[in-house]
Amino acid sequence: MLPAIITLAVVVVLFFTTYFLNRRTDVPLEAHEMPDRDTCMGCDNHGCRIKQELESLDESAEEAY
Repeated sequence: MLPAIITLAVVVVLFFTTYFLNRRTDVPLEAHEMPDRDTCMGCDNHGCRIKQELESLDESAEEAY
């Protein structure tokens, strides 16, 4: 029973260590640029945050006119 608890503790510590180290990694500059609208709207992923932002920009532009 003790080896299982030690193994689980090591896995949890390893997970949190990598999580906090990854948070300190800078985001690449390519990630800050918006993709081309045509290629971005070509996928079927409805949970995509970029697609949702582009659609909200379209809706706000339609409301402005």
